[in-house]
Amino acid sequence: MNWVIAVIAIVALAVGGVWYVAPEKLGLAEPQVAARQEGQGEARRGRRIVTDVAVTTATVELSPPRTHVRSIGTGMAVRAVNVTSEVAGTVEALHFAPNATVDKGTPLLSLEREAQEIALRSAKANYEQQQATFDRLDTLAKRNSSAISSAQIEEAKASLAVAEANRAAAQFEVDRRIIDAPFAGTVGLTDLEEGDYLALGSPVVEVYDTSQLLVEFEVSETAASAVRVGLPLELVTPSLIGRVFTGQVTAYDAAINAATRTLRVRATVENSDRALLPGMTFSVNFSSISSPLPVVPAVAISWSGEGAAVWRVGEDNLPERVPLVIRRRDGDQVWIEADLKEGDRIVLDGILKVRPGVPVVDINAPRAKPGA
Repeated sequence: MNWVIAVIAIVALAVGGVWYVAPEKLGLAEPQVAARQEGQGEARRGRRIVTDVAVTTATVELSPPRTHVRSIGTGMAVRAVNVTSEVAGTVEALHFAPNATVDKGTPLLSLEREAQEIALRSAKANYEQQQATFDRLDTLAKRNSSAISSAQIEEAKASLAVAEANRAAAQFEVDRRIIDAPFAGTVGLTDLEEGDYLALGSPVVEVYDTSQLLVEFEVSETAASAVRVGLPLELVTPSLIGRVFTGQVTAYDAAINAATRTLRVRATVENSDRALLPGMTFSVNFSSISSPLPVVPAVAISWSGEGAAVWRVGEDNLPERVPLVIRRRDGDQVWIEADLKEGDRIVLDGILKVRPGVPVVDINAPRAKPGA
């Protein structure tokens, strides 16, 4: 029976008649009919229908990246000198006790100086004699200019200058045998005793200025940009468990070490109670906040021969490839440098299907209500 109906329909079309035959009469279901009509419409238009690409999107946020850095450093005295002897001689007296606090100029050690003191007394006596001769001649010249010649005055003045220099040199030799502290600080241990012979250049004792402590540490090349003078630090040492010390960066190297790819940094820590000692090990921690940058999920970044990029979705739902440079990564969040502003929409899932000129649709976007 169905073939009869089909024949009648063909004949009617052939003679130019316009008949309507219900789909159910032809044995076709409504969905099949709709599909055939759509296909016929496409064929008549002679082009391919472009469908939207289903994706999910995220909103770009601006956030200052925070860099957390941890390193291991070593403490040093802000000033430390190994005091040595400028002359040779026998130790006459030690004027300090180990670990004692001394002021600048405090005598630390005295060498026997009897011969030098004798030379000093002789030089002082000669100086006084030359001073008296000069004063006498000068007085006579002022009273009677013809009695004393100018040559005598000049000769007496020269002799006085030589005597003064000899006296100063003798005093210097005496002073060199008394070794003083070069600055205020704490003295260390010494093995010297009274009666020991001290050769030229022999060490006497080390003096440390520990009112502040210098801590040197290294940071990786990637964290070098976060280092600046005045950067606050937190430091802990296993020598003083439970205490947290604060300091700040006071200097750092001018170049990255090519061998270790690290930057040497020096920090200063206050040590008014002298609890910190040179040589201690420190765990150094600091954070640095940079200028706000766009932050995007890591899955939103695509890679190609042109480099890294994200797909920005415009108001017309057309995607645009935006190149980027990664500046920092923390988990699945990435801080980038790119031509993006806060609030821009970027493709999150489905980036492999995105093509320029092909609209995208966010499957998670709220749908408009019918009739709205």
